[in-house]
Amino acid sequence: MLTAYRDEVNAGEWGKAAERLNGFNDPDINARVKELGYDKRALLLAAVQEWNHRVRRPALDMNYKADVDAGRLEHAAGLLNGFDEPDIISRFGQLPIEKHLALLIACPATAKRVLEIGLRLQPKQKTRVWPVADFIAIWEKLHGRTMSPEEKLDLRRGCIGITSLNLADGAPNPPLGLSFDSFERARAVSRALNDILATAPTVAKYGEAVGAHPLLSQLTGVVSALPSSNPAEWRAVVFSKRFWSNQNLDWNKAKKPAKGAFKPDPNTGQVDMSGDKNLGRPDPSLGPGGEMVRFDYGWYDETTNSWWHANHSEPGMQVYQSTLAHYSQPLVNFDRQVFTVALAKK
Repeated sequence: MLTAYRDEVNAGEWGKAAERLNGFNDPDINARVKELGYDKRALLLAAVQEWNHRVRRPALDMNYKADVDAGRLEHAAGLLNGFDEPDIISRFGQLPIEKHLALLIACPATAKRVLEIGLRLQPKQKTRVWPVADFIAIWEKLHGRTMSPEEKLDLRRGCIGITSLNLADGAPNPPLGLSFDSFERARAVSRALNDILATAPTVAKYGEAVGAHPLLSQLTGVVSALPSSNPAEWRAVVFSKRFWSNQNLDWNKAKKPAKGAFKPDPNTGQVDMSGDKNLGRPDPSLGPGGEMVRFDYGWYDETTNSWWHANHSEPGMQVYQSTLAHYSQPLVNFDRQVFTVALAKK
């Protein structure tokens, strides 16, 4: 067997060599694959049969590790795409955080699965900081297109820009008509809406379906939340807004929390946000009229199970990818948080 295998390798008959190699035990397969070296392993990988996992896996692993060590991260990501999801997760777990992020940024469009799995593993420490340029690179890979100049201008607005960018609904600011007191309630509403939108209804059928739904029919603003176009072009998503409850225009009267403001409906959990004026908590240290940061928007990305937000607008903007607990941690600026369902362009 060994002589025949080596004859096939020397003749460049890589498909036959891979099939014959499968007849060896695992330690011998590993030894034979290792002695091939990087270039010949690449030829073996190009010819190995779909079913031949015992040969493919060690060959992939050795060349992947060689690429990572050599800094050939784009090629490494392509090889990583050849593994199943548990193996991809395992190999990401062996990388230092800096190389983990660098691999994601280098990930080619053909390895989008690797990118999505790698992002789901972030943040490892509750939050990760992304320079804006890296965020744009990742966004473009996930969306399969270049971010337009107009979209980049929108993004520059900071946390509200991230949410607005991903809604792509043409509105200057994210709509707050379908806001709720918990993420779970918002998720239930978004799932119900997506079930309706999946049927590609007309605008009239959309309204009828909402009116007949046991959950959606109890809410206000569901029909008007639909942008004025084909319902099939939209999907229901979730974002969050954190803000100060007292929106009194009188700076002195707005210093204390407004205990009864922006409270949820006891039955549905829906929060009426019509009184929100985007006013920040008064900050006496800044003098009369001075305010703390007015709000913090967080975009929920279901693909990565992450909340994307920012420190502030440009210049000096940084993008955060956080867990819900980290994004929602207590801050002196805010005493309210809502989870909003909106329709985003597919």
